[in-house]
Amino acid sequence: MAPLFNSLILAVSAAAQAAEPLSFSRDVAPILQQRCVACHCEEKSKGGYRLDTFEWLGKPGDSGDAPFSSGNPAQSPLHSLLVEADADARMPQKADPLPKAEISTIERWISEGARYDGKTVAQPLAELTRTRYLKPAPGNYPRPMPVTALAFSGDGNRLAVSGYREVLVFDMTDARPVQRIGGLPERITALAWSGHSGILAVAGGTPGRWGAVAIVRPEEKTSPKILCDLTESVLSLAMSADGRQLAAGCGDRTVRFFELPSGAQKRVLRPHADWVQSVAFHPSGKLLVSAGRDRTARVLDVGTGDVETTYRGHDSALTAVTFSADGTQVYTSARGGAGQIWGPAKADKRGDFKGFRGDVEALAGSHLGIAAGCTDGSVHLFQRGDPAPYFSFKGRGAPVSAIAVSADGFRIASGDADGEVTVWNTACGTWERKFPAQPTATGPR
Repeated sequence: MAPLFNSLILAVSAAAQAAEPLSFSRDVAPILQQRCVACHCEEKSKGGYRLDTFEWLGKPGDSGDAPFSSGNPAQSPLHSLLVEADADARMPQKADPLPKAEISTIERWISEGARYDGKTVAQPLAELTRTRYLKPAPGNYPRPMPVTALAFSGDGNRLAVSGYREVLVFDMTDARPVQRIGGLPERITALAWSGHSGILAVAGGTPGRWGAVAIVRPEEKTSPKILCDLTESVLSLAMSADGRQLAAGCGDRTVRFFELPSGAQKRVLRPHADWVQSVAFHPSGKLLVSAGRDRTARVLDVGTGDVETTYRGHDSALTAVTFSADGTQVYTSARGGAGQIWGPAKADKRGDFKGFRGDVEALAGSHLGIAAGCTDGSVHLFQRGDPAPYFSFKGRGAPVSAIAVSADGFRIASGDADGEVTVWNTACGTWERKFPAQPTATGPR
């Protein structure tokens, strides 16, 4: 009887689950966010339809038809266009049809009354689906993670290092891991640490699905606060010298400004036609320069949001950008090993910087010069306006994918694709710490 009883219990449980109404937040929003929002959002609303919030989901498109009719899938374009026999008219266009299970979920949700269970109808679907992408970090790493972001604390005694779904904090006296900050995006792409407030800003996401900017106070061991939810990863961060402003360059082609310490989003700009790969504040905090995959760099007025100048000297996608310490020059790098120096006021080219092999993946400025991390495994230092580096640190050969400079300029941290962090001492001209980017690191070598 026991096997029969167990079978009955399972059957009753399955029937109960099947009878439970679908949740828009849990079941439907993730499908729309992943499959539909890229073509039906604020930037691009094909057919006049926007699906990035439930509020917009209920509004008619250019045809005058609302996307769904509660209880009637056949009269709902949200469903009927997914099962359209004509491939040219079927949604999503120029893509494979949605899996039958996902179409069935949308059909059933409409049939059940198209109920909404979010906080407000204006809540972005990206925010509704956030929990799908925020997962716990693993207890241990089977191997070091590629280092994609680094940031020194204000006093230079700690270093924040990108991990998997977390940020790892290392003590610089012995390269000992002292803190793991979880509740963060799967891939960490950028870090910025304020020496004034102690706020650590984190950017990242799951490519093509979700991205976010978060802030946390490591000293207070608080949980991260998510500042925004995007449909693409956030790729870069910059913090103003006074620690009161944060800027993010994003995969959705936006540059976003946040007020610190509140984290309130103050402005969203769209100065580029492609990913915003890198951003950097002018020393005054009044200007921001952004570098895009669209081969341009833009100097933006932080106060007004206006584009002051545009630099078009590169013929390939830009990878990194920074200001010189005095703010009179901008350094940009691009694919193909191109490094250029130009003036922010007139976007006039002043020269090239070179002396490295491969591409420059990261740039950081200090009063000692411009540090460049390269795919040949080296880190180079350039003095203002000089075309050749005045000093070079030779790594193991693995591509350098992230760099950070301490506030006093005497320490440069580089992280490579093999998961090793090296801390270089500019006074000694050599490295002082090397350790793997994983929570089980045992100390310096």
